[in-house]
Amino acid sequence: MCAAVALGALLLSGCGGGNAGSSTTSASRHAASSSSVIQAPTSESTASTSSSSTSATSTTPLAPPVTDYRGQPEVAIPMRFMAPTIGVDIPLYAVGQTRSGAMDAPEGPPSSPVWHQGFWYRGGVEPGHLGTATLAGHLDDNLGRPGAFWNLRGLQAGQVVEVLDQRTNTTISFRIVETDVYNNATVNSTPVLQRIFGVDAVAGRAPGTTPDTVARLVLITCAGTFTRGEYDHRYVAYAQRITVAPS
Repeated sequence: MCAAVALGALLLSGCGGGNAGSSTTSASRHAASSSSVIQAPTSESTASTSSSSTSATSTTPLAPPVTDYRGQPEVAIPMRFMAPTIGVDIPLYAVGQTRSGAMDAPEGPPSSPVWHQGFWYRGGVEPGHLGTATLAGHLDDNLGRPGAFWNLRGLQAGQVVEVLDQRTNTTISFRIVETDVYNNATVNSTPVLQRIFGVDAVAGRAPGTTPDTVARLVLITCAGTFTRGEYDHRYVAYAQRITVAPS
């Protein structure tokens, strides 16, 4: 499982896990339960996650506006994330921040479905909108069994991933443009955090129109060695929206 990444004043917090091998190193790990996947902006005044002017569809926003993302419960949203080349097809939940300012990644007992769900940070744009949409998922559960993003490390530049908007039955396609593995110090640097969450989110602002008018999708999970109760690296895949001709 995976914990948190912080933005701006925030830091990337730890990723818990079980006893399986990690994405870059096999390690003996004890069953542990830490509390989130990615730490997100700490601003207590971040506005609505969605902007109709940059919307992929003209539907109701996925999450209602809030003024403080901390402590907001996860909410099921009508979207699925799909990566056919690595066999991923999972439901998405909107999440806010933990009380410590980390992007929430709900956890539970080993039988809980949360290990096989994806988490969209509601402080960013909706997937497909101009700007940066961030999705996180657990690498494994607290027994070390594969989680939602166990296969994420199999993504390669050029491959296509998709988000299904069930409000309109529209599939939004993105092409992977880059994948990286960061140690915890590097992933906490401002430039990397801005790439993961977007400049506005790092600054604690509501999402705005990006100068280059690109719709980005960022995928993140744990990587590296599980030691002292957390993983020591993060795997991040960057993607950009594309138009796919009907088959």
